[in-house]
Amino acid sequence: MQLPAHALILLFLWIILNFRIWIIFLYAYLAIIFGAFAYEIFVAWRYKRERVYAKEAHRLMLLLRNMIDNAFIYDENPAKFHSKFLEMVSVESLRAHGIIDPDALLRTPKYNRTCKELRCEDAELWTFLMAGFSSRELKIIYGLTNLNSVYVKRNRLKKRLNKKMQELLVDRNF
Repeated sequence: MQLPAHALILLFLWIILNFRIWIIFLYAYLAIIFGAFAYEIFVAWRYKRERVYAKEAHRLMLLLRNMIDNAFIYDENPAKFHSKFLEMVSVESLRAHGIIDPDALLRTPKYNRTCKELRCEDAELWTFLMAGFSSRELKIIYGLTNLNSVYVKRNRLKKRLNKKMQELLVDRNF
C-alpha cells in the first residue's frame, strides 16, 4: 500500500517541525543554563566589589576617627592640632592609610597603555588631578611652602604625558 503524496508531505513537515521545536527547546535550555552561570558570576563579582568598598570605607573611617581624636586631644593647642592635621593629610599618611595607591593606577590597562613612563609620584599627582584637587589643596597634601611648586610639578607631569593623556587633562582644566 502506497501513501498518497500529500500524506508524505505532511509526514515530512511534521518531522521538520518537531525537529525545529526540539532545537528551540535546546536553545531555551542553553539560555537558561548560561543565564544561571552569568548570574553566579555577577553575584560573586558584586560580593567582591562590596568587600572592597567596605575595606575602603573602613580605612576612611579610621582616618576620620584619628582626626577627631586629634581635635579633642589638641583642643587647647590649635598650632599643635594644625601640625598634626597637616601630618595626617600628607601624601605619606594617605598612602599609609591606603587612600591613595599609585601602583593600582599604574596597573590598570587604560593608564598603562598611555602612561608607561610614569613614576609612582607622577601617578599620585595624576590621581589627585583627575579627582579634581586644586593647586591649593595639593600644596597642603604635598607639604609644599610655595604654591608655585605645585605648578612646577603639574607642568613637569604634563611634559611626561603623551598626547592622549594631555587631551584628557585639557578636558579637566589641567
